[in-house]
Amino acid sequence: LATGSVQGFVPLSPVREHATVGAMVYDSLQAEVAPALRRQLAKEIATALGEPGDDPATVIDGWAAAEFFARHVALTDRSPEVWHLSSRDGSFQVLVHATMCTREQIDLLRTGLLREHIDSLNRRLRSAHRAGRADETREIDDAIRESRRFDIVLGWLHEGTNAQARIRYPWRDARAQPQGWAPDFEEGMRPNIAPLQRLGLLPVAVLTVEELQVLAPTE
Repeated sequence: LATGSVQGFVPLSPVREHATVGAMVYDSLQAEVAPALRRQLAKEIATALGEPGDDPATVIDGWAAAEFFARHVALTDRSPEVWHLSSRDGSFQVLVHATMCTREQIDLLRTGLLREHIDSLNRRLRSAHRAGRADETREIDDAIRESRRFDIVLGWLHEGTNAQARIRYPWRDARAQPQGWAPDFEEGMRPNIAPLQRLGLLPVAVLTVEELQVLAPTE
């Protein structure tokens, strides 16, 4: 899925004009069955992963957000090829193939998908405030704060201005270490995903405490 996406990052919840993981998977499945069987396909997906009557794409997104990454980490011996990035509260989540998580794509994520997500939350906040829905207003306000924090942390990753955001290859000398976000996947998956785990961008841990210590920046 993620390797075939021209978007790079694929959201796990609706963002205007961007197909979610669930929508892409469901569309792909529908294309493989006869039109007469598509209604049955929707029922089977909802029954297997959610509740009958639920929108299949939404059900797949929910399953992927809760289950996919942990299973993928286990199946790849903790060297996942698809990464799951999430804000701390989970209100904004995306999947991306590791090799597409480039410096340029990080920048596009911040100025594209994430900005559109925050703009959508701001519109919902104004609507909830006008309607006097206090609980919803607080919930959305919290989601906006977490999304903005996520943006800040992505900025640290992009620039390497925070020590915890830096990639370190222990076998290279100091002058040969990446400056800012510049992963070299010839060096393996784990050194490159270490900054994401240190910054709290992953929904589940990939590396052990000992591995994080070995891969920690020296400055």
